[in-house]
Amino acid sequence: ILNTNYIVIDESDRILQTGSLAFDASTFEIWGALLNGACICFAPEKALLESGEIGRLINEHGVTMMWFTSSLFNQLVEADIRIFKNLRTLLVGGEKLSVYHINKIRKTYPELKIINGYGPTENTTFTICYPIEKTFEKDIPLGRPIANTTVYILDKIGQPVPIGIPGEICTGGDGVARGYLHQPALTEEKFIEDPFQRGGRLYKTGDLGFWQHEGLVKFIGRADSQVKVRGFRIEPEEIEFHLLQYPSVREAVVISRTTSHAGTQELIAYFSASDECSSEQMRHYLAKVLPAYMIPSYFVKLNQLPLTKNGKIDRKALPAPEASATNEVKKFTEPRNDAERLLSDVWSAVLGQSPVDIHENYFILGGDSIKAIQVINRLKQNGWELKVWDIFQYQSIVELAPHLEKIADPVRQEEEVHGSVPLTSVERWFFTEHKGELHHFNQAVLLQGRQALNPDSLRAAFAKLQEHHDALRMTFHIHNDQIEQFNADYNHPLSFEVINIDDDKDNLLEYINKVHRSMTLETGPLMKAVLFRLNSEERLLIVIHHLVVDGVSWRILLEDLEAGYRQHGQGKAITLPPKTISFKEWAEAVERFAEVADFEKATAYWSNVESAETVPLPIENPGAVNNYGTSQTIIRDISEEATEQLMTGVPRAYHTEINDILLTALGRALKHWLKHDRIRISLEGHGRESLGQELDISRTVGWFTSIYPFLLEVPGDDIGRQIKQVKESLRKIPRKGVELGILRYMAPELKRSALPTPAPPEISFNYLGHFEDTKGPQMFTFADESSGEANSPNLTRYHALDISGIIARRRLRLSVTFNAALHRQKSIESLLWNFKEELLTIIEHCWKKKDSEKTPGDFTYSDISMEEYESILENLQ
Repeated sequence: ILNTNYIVIDESDRILQTGSLAFDASTFEIWGALLNGACICFAPEKALLESGEIGRLINEHGVTMMWFTSSLFNQLVEADIRIFKNLRTLLVGGEKLSVYHINKIRKTYPELKIINGYGPTENTTFTICYPIEKTFEKDIPLGRPIANTTVYILDKIGQPVPIGIPGEICTGGDGVARGYLHQPALTEEKFIEDPFQRGGRLYKTGDLGFWQHEGLVKFIGRADSQVKVRGFRIEPEEIEFHLLQYPSVREAVVISRTTSHAGTQELIAYFSASDECSSEQMRHYLAKVLPAYMIPSYFVKLNQLPLTKNGKIDRKALPAPEASATNEVKKFTEPRNDAERLLSDVWSAVLGQSPVDIHENYFILGGDSIKAIQVINRLKQNGWELKVWDIFQYQSIVELAPHLEKIADPVRQEEEVHGSVPLTSVERWFFTEHKGELHHFNQAVLLQGRQALNPDSLRAAFAKLQEHHDALRMTFHIHNDQIEQFNADYNHPLSFEVINIDDDKDNLLEYINKVHRSMTLETGPLMKAVLFRLNSEERLLIVIHHLVVDGVSWRILLEDLEAGYRQHGQGKAITLPPKTISFKEWAEAVERFAEVADFEKATAYWSNVESAETVPLPIENPGAVNNYGTSQTIIRDISEEATEQLMTGVPRAYHTEINDILLTALGRALKHWLKHDRIRISLEGHGRESLGQELDISRTVGWFTSIYPFLLEVPGDDIGRQIKQVKESLRKIPRKGVELGILRYMAPELKRSALPTPAPPEISFNYLGHFEDTKGPQMFTFADESSGEANSPNLTRYHALDISGIIARRRLRLSVTFNAALHRQKSIESLLWNFKEELLTIIEHCWKKKDSEKTPGDFTYSDISMEEYESILENLQ
């Protein structure tokens, strides 16, 4: 945890300590903070069971980093994913990660750094780590060995296995323990001499895994029968031994299995007995001899346990507990009122027990703290509220029911937002830098339903979207170059139509373009939806003016559209997730920030970028008008294999992100064209930075994008040095570029005047990400046809070249949009070809590189130049 390579902890970090002090992860939390100058925050035990309390602690104490076991993480994601919004780094591990929950939080908070941390207690604390930077369909890799740690995967005779071949994971390095206290035989069995390093020791983990081609370790399972449940290492044989001590039990086997939507492992006991014995009797008996975490959640009584042909217990043939654990005949007391009935239903669903006696003990039924969070979450979905600690204090339904509290109607709590709204920096940029038909500057999607679409449900869903997301009711009044942004009230008109046309796709496109042209900034609405009914198909068009939407907003809107459509179709009132702050409140906060912020450092940085000497692009016809109507786009794809290498093996070489590599390749291609190794380009960010204020905009719809210049430099011919140069330059951008727009368009005149006013960059670059990361809505799919001309052909373009990259269908797609009046197509095709070839060259270079190299940005203290860093390395050799 000191000078390591899997995480950066510095004086600005605050770590919330969440685990028992007897849990080895506490050594990471405590010493990770103290040895790196960070702050360690201790929380009351009760608070760690309440998602709301954890969220409050994170906000109140400015927590930036946390460690969670997988089970607790899964439950908190289900309970209230918003608690993670202000974290910078999240470590998850202790047991197998849930792909569903990891993908969900990556989609919600893409800027959150998530690390899969693997390591047995005997190799304190982490051994292998993996930064999770994409979504997964199957298992998430364990990752690579951390600094000062060695990992071997060995066969039964202690020899390393080839790539792709399973073996036992054995760990060495500084973290290996001395052994087990007072257990010399077990110590000798598990701790062995390192056959590959004189004087070294290895710990045999008992975990099975294999090496992947890119140097990652993939987990398979246990070599023995040990399992890990809610962070506890458990030997099922120990539980089986005690079950067999029960007088009437003949056979017993204990397994672990994922039995809930939350992806948590549960212990299940299967047994046969000579007389009647209930699950409750088994639980009471085991509770006398075992700790609570070792008591199975389910007890399934069978006439006899299934056997294989070899006479061994056939574990695959054991029935699912949901179908068998409830076959006991019980005398029970039924719920007497609505509160008890609700609790009974929720307990049945979470605990897998039905029916539930209102006097039965929650923990005797297999409940625990993780499941308590599930109970709370399900109650909230039904409009009721409890504290997790209530379940610990009142352990039966009859005791717990009086403490249920009705949640106030969230719709009534959300006040109607209307009135004048300050223009944000990106909105001011749009009105200042663009000329022409400003009303025709849209974003759009064209969807098709997976089944026939109901117009009434669509209309109701869009009406709810417009009411719920205030920015969709925005209008813009322009008087003598003065622009007023106004948030209309709930009476704002809705634009939803159903249009019947034939199957002529050209006819469809004509209608779509007509919708694009029909926007009116002064009166709105700026969201328009049309259900096109063709003879044999349907298409749903959604067009929204870019002034009130961005990429993050689209994800929110499509999820809410699907939820609203489904709820209305089921005859329910449409209820969307609670709002975060309104766009109006955010704009007012940015306006206040612009007035009081100290821009001295930002001004110095951006002045250097904008005053740097660069060369202009060669223009064929300098007097030509650069508008959208005369633009063309050229596209080139790279192979699936190269794309996979770019996403997996390439980042290891220099600890880079994909954007670092793409910009280096672009810089080399531009250098070939311009014969110059420096050019100023325009980059985009999502713009949803905190600005030091505790404002939740995670579900706020609007246009937040930040646009800023970047000095792309690729000096010399050394690919590695060029990558490091670009990487370091990107890491030094203050506040990810969001501050520049505020300074240029919103700050007081005195602060603005300190900035130079150069011509805008002629090139923009935007890496749009991994398309498969953002799955489309389940009830709708994206149509193949064009969503139309989003921008007016007469609207002036801001850049001469718009270059982008996006990963879709397992391939990286590179594109350049240009104006044929300004540049010859042959020149642009050559540029794009060089871009692709330079990228392939860099991928090959990184793929073949054996050793990984860091740059100053990878360290706690990163405020040194590459030259200073290299000088330090030379002096250390």
